[in-house]
Amino acid sequence: MHRKNSENSMLHIHCGDAAAEIMRASLIPGDILVWREIYLEGPVSGNLSDSEFRKSRALFLSSFGFSYYEILEAVEMMYRRLNDAVKYREIVLWFDACMFDQTILIHVLERLSRLNLKDTTVTLVSVAGRGLGEFSSSEMSPLFDGRRRVGHQEYSVATEAWRAFSSHNPRDIELFLKREFTGLPYLKAALRRHLKQYPATANGLNLLQKHALKSVASGVNKLMPLFKHVSAMEKERFLGDTSFWACLDEMAECAHPALKIEGPERLKRPITDHLSELDCWTIAITPLGHELLENNCDWIDKNGIDRWLGGVHLLGNGQIWRFDETTGGLLHPQL
Repeated sequence: MHRKNSENSMLHIHCGDAAAEIMRASLIPGDILVWREIYLEGPVSGNLSDSEFRKSRALFLSSFGFSYYEILEAVEMMYRRLNDAVKYREIVLWFDACMFDQTILIHVLERLSRLNLKDTTVTLVSVAGRGLGEFSSSEMSPLFDGRRRVGHQEYSVATEAWRAFSSHNPRDIELFLKREFTGLPYLKAALRRHLKQYPATANGLNLLQKHALKSVASGVNKLMPLFKHVSAMEKERFLGDTSFWACLDEMAECAHPALKIEGPERLKRPITDHLSELDCWTIAITPLGHELLENNCDWIDKNGIDRWLGGVHLLGNGQIWRFDETTGGLLHPQL
């Protein structure tokens, strides 16, 4: 049995290194576990064993240019540390309102619900309007003081939400959104935003792609200004720069591009230590990009799709799940 002494009495779980560094600079005691994942991208299949799930995630994350075995060890280490959290008197979860954070939150809560935490209190710090990485170290203490205890309702809601998110049928998310609950106040909005990552019925673009094309069409043609411009179009910012570069690259490196990108290498994995180097890339919208914004053609018909959204694999250029901006719900032409 682990001894709960003063040195390991509290564990803070963050989903970003920036927030973790701010925490380390604050006066709040405790150990820190950074949950380095991005469940908004890649396969999140609910029908896999725990071991298979970790391997599938490591395989996807290694596609960003890292060693599969190093990523797998890092993923395994995260889960080992989470399983070992029973030695702490308190686990503090720090998550903001964006869908990036909320998907990690429901996964972590679902995992914690499996552990014997009878001697461990779990609390939650939730914020909206700003990412936790945007707070100063002095602002962390008031947030910490406002944390609230996680109870049965939060575990139940998170478990149900994770099952819906990782389901192969996105209707499960829509059904979940009809449930009434108060324990996780930002979860519904995050999942509603997630549904907008499905290709739109009008033009086959998801909302992020649409925002990117609109921004470039308005004259924003450099990477960092474009990243900031598109991020500001979101009520709750969820974008990481690497993911955004991959989104732009996908719209440029395809059979029928919506963007034209000029730079020293493929944008999918620009390796740079200095933001100024990002000026080496210039982005322009193509005639097809303008056609898409005018809803005169369809991105999926032109280029097909191979993308995971939670547990749903969208593949090909035929009958796939779409988001109807008119109704705010999902449609499948074959159903």
